[in-house]
Parts: sequence; C-alpha cells; structure tokens
Amino acid sequence: LFVVEIPFQRSTKLRQNDCLPFTPQLDQRSILLVEDNLTNQLVIAKILKRYGADVTLAANGEQALRACEKRRQQDQRFDLVLMDWHMPVMDGLKTTAILREDPFYENMAIVGLTASVMAEDRQSCLLVGMDEVITKPIDRRKLLSCIQPLLPPLLSDQAQAG
Repeated sequence: LFVVEIPFQRSTKLRQNDCLPFTPQLDQRSILLVEDNLTNQLVIAKILKRYGADVTLAANGEQALRACEKRRQQDQRFDLVLMDWHMPVMDGLKTTAILREDPFYENMAIVGLTASVMAEDRQSCLLVGMDEVITKPIDRRKLLSCIQPLLPPLLSDQAQAG
C-alpha cells in the first residue's frame, strides 16, 4: 500500500477564466420560437419556460409573421425571436428580412438557429438582420447566455434606473 498526502489550500479568489454562476431571468419575457422540427420545439420551449419565459410557437416563417402581426395589433412586439433558418413554406432568412424592413421590428432581437457551422452561413444570417446565431444541437447554457444580453430591459428595471 502506498499513500501520498498533498496538502493544498482552497482559494477563495476566482481565477480569470472561472465561470461565475449564471441564472437567466426570463420572467415576463415573450419569446417567439420559429422552428419546424417538433422535437426541437419541445426541447427549446421547455428550456425557456423553465426560466419563466412566455413562449409562442410557429412552425414556419408565415406563421411567425402572423404571430408578430397579432402582437402588433396590441401595439406590442416579442422581446426576442428564435428563428430557424431552414423551414418549409418560408425560411428564416426571408422571414427575418421581411421583419427588418419594418421599422416597428428594427429593435426586436432575432437569433438564428441553424445546424450549419460554416462561417459563411453564420454571415448570411447576420447580413439579413439576425442579431446572433446559435448552432444546433441546442445547448442550454449556450442558448441562455446568448439570449440574455439581447433582451430589452423590463419596464420595472427602467423605472428603478430612472
């Protein structure tokens, strides 16, 4: 039997590359999830709802445009749109381009979802007006850390700051 004792002291300081705990705040957030794959819809919606988001589903770009128009009739827009690129009926690039043509939606955050990891495909998404692109399969932490900074401040946050 051979025993080695190595004394060490636990540091209370964070190293520069250590991750800080991250708790996303999605309460009171309206998110439009535009995704044609039912499994992806279920997984992503479950993640978002777990953190308090109000999720609206659309299976293609035409449904997404109708959902946006419905909210617009109430003088509201979604806080964020998660937009799949490749869908039947109308794809995410065309849908994003249509939304970005309308000044009402110019500040609405749109995040692309794609299985492609090619830099050119990411650039295509950004050029039509997507704010960010997330590759599939969707990782919970990557999704949440990507969308959190894109969300507009809540009205209650603005009142406290002002």
